[in-house]
Amino acid sequence: MSTGLIITLIVIAAVVVVGVGLWVALRRRRVRERPLAVAERARFEARWTAVQERFVDSPREAVGEADRLLGEVAVARGYPDGERYEQQLDALSVRHARHLDAYRHVHRMAREGEPGTEEMRAAMVEARALFEELVRPSRHDRDRRTPAARPHLPGAFNRRHPKES
Repeated sequence: MSTGLIITLIVIAAVVVVGVGLWVALRRRRVRERPLAVAERARFEARWTAVQERFVDSPREAVGEADRLLGEVAVARGYPDGERYEQQLDALSVRHARHLDAYRHVHRMAREGEPGTEEMRAAMVEARALFEELVRPSRHDRDRRTPAARPHLPGAFNRRHPKES
């Protein structure tokens, strides 16, 4: 084989490998995040409050419930099912990367043997930031509200004035 042919084959192989890698990465990260309904958001918030209250008497069970609740909220927002934890983490990393360590921490605490109460408390505090970000309407969700649900702008910004002649 000539050197030119070998180089051409290597370049083609590299292009194929990079192309497949990009395709897989884009496919894994494609998530259609959907907004939560007001009632759904309220239900999740009430459950989170109950989890925090339960922490006082049963920290281990509360951390496990927080882990499950984060997975459920993520699924409700359109992310992969919590049973596929790694896929869910990958998808969440697109829009919620700064809170993924919190999710990992609470997930690890829920599955470890006997973490200390202070370590579980820290995991719960960290996880709350992700929870709040997931239940909060995104800017995109707020922009899709009906005109009647949008905030009222005072003054001339929202009034129609007939042309004066």
